[in-house]
Amino acid sequence: MARLTLAITATLALSASAAVRANATIDINQMVTIDGTQVFSQGSGHDSLNQCAQFARAAVNDPARPSIEVCGTSTKVTVFLRNRCKGYHHYTEEIGTCNAGAPSTSCVTVSPATVGWLQTAQSYMITQC
Repeated sequence: MARLTLAITATLALSASAAVRANATIDINQMVTIDGTQVFSQGSGHDSLNQCAQFARAAVNDPARPSIEVCGTSTKVTVFLRNRCKGYHHYTEEIGTCNAGAPSTSCVTVSPATVGWLQTAQSYMITQC
């Protein structure tokens, strides 16, 4: 029983340590907003980094959504047509600056008004450049 308690304590400590390191590497300019809701920033959303996420059903059913804004120079969002974050022909869109020479406050916004097929997109993944 003591070994189990020790293993659980060590796992929790490692998880907390990883979260602190992730927060330390994400500067204040890194931010992802989807349809007006901030889903990733220095203070939140670290668990969504490198994870496949699905757009809300309301966004999938609305031809004017999603509207995705990515700010900063070391964060990007890859949008996929299918809901499992897998590429399908040319239906993959990378959104973000990913240029350390660009101003740190750079923002890129993409929506179905700029990329037509985005109105049928179902999933996305937030990654660091």
